[in-house]
Amino acid sequence: METSAIDISQILVTLISTIGAIVSARMGKKVESAPPSTEKPIKKPLNKWALAMWVSIIVAVVNTGVLGWRLLSPTPVFTTSEEFVTAAWNAFNDNRFTEAINFAQETIGRWESEAIKQQAALSQEPPNGKVTEDERKAIFANWALNDVATAYFIKARSLEKLGKIAGAKEAYWKIVTTFPYARCWDPEGWFWSPAEEAKNRLTKMP
Repeated sequence: METSAIDISQILVTLISTIGAIVSARMGKKVESAPPSTEKPIKKPLNKWALAMWVSIIVAVVNTGVLGWRLLSPTPVFTTSEEFVTAAWNAFNDNRFTEAINFAQETIGRWESEAIKQQAALSQEPPNGKVTEDERKAIFANWALNDVATAYFIKARSLEKLGKIAGAKEAYWKIVTTFPYARCWDPEGWFWSPAEEAKNRLTKMP
């Protein structure tokens, strides 16, 4: 299982909180061991070092629990472009746009070179909409082209949602100029063109 940046930050927060609790406890003991005063004792609020100690302990316990839950939770391991694109779509549909971008970028990084080769090998644009079984097989044969173009589309839509318009435009133009023959399969039973949809999105953007 890989350790993410979030896990590392969680470990650091837990470590710092624990050190803070130890330091606070030590400082609290020093204050308590001071020579007793001859003046009449006055009831004082909770010692600041003791308060800091308890806050640090609470933070450390919470972070340890969260970190343990994250590490013990099963982490999906993806190996195909289809799995990465599906994960990207799921994250996008759940409004987890940064996560969607990460899955999309992973798809692009792994299979873009193959997608460019598949695009270059095509001399005729595939059809959209409902197709015959032979046409369907031919389109699916260009798996890298389809998945990488779809990944760019998910990345662009996610960047739009995050208000990063310049990055979204760049991703849309990438589809239009580099992967015009890509097709995305809709579970309803038909194909659509990421390049055409990218053009439509670009016309509506400022």
